Amino acid sequence: MSKQELSDLDNFRKQVFEYVHYLESLNKPFEEIRADEGKQGGCLGVIVKEFAGSMLRIGRRKYRQSYDLVQHERRAIRLLQDDEIKSRLCSVLASSDVLPLDVAVKITPPLYELANEDPNRVPKEPIFFAVIARKIAKDGAENYCNG
Repeated sequence: MSKQELSDLDNFRKQVFEYVHYLESLNKPFEEIRADEGKQGGCLGVIVKEFAGSMLRIGRRKYRQSYDLVQHERRAIRLLQDDEIKSRLCSVLASSDVLPLDVAVKITPPLYELANEDPNRVPKEPIFFAVIARKIAKDGAENYCNG
């Protein structure tokens, strides 16, 4: 790879990492609310929790719609079933890769290469790469490669 291509890959990788972080932080508020549900807060606490929970659900829905996450997730599932892509990704993945950021670090270069070869097959979109990394991490790299 030339210096320009390496620079482009590095910039693209940074964008993928940012999207992985955003997608991961999207779930954090909901986990905190669920953890607090068992505590007593009185009438005002119940009202505030219901209102905050509703606002967070609306925000999450708007976020998912604005980034077309459902469409990206569907495309990621189809792409991950491709045997050639699976073999390329599994050659770089390890069973110890459990965090989406770890998976993103390893899968970005081979997917970026595929995106340069055939943009119709693998779209060159950082958020799409982040969705793929989250999907593999959620299912487990070992399960993905052995399944």
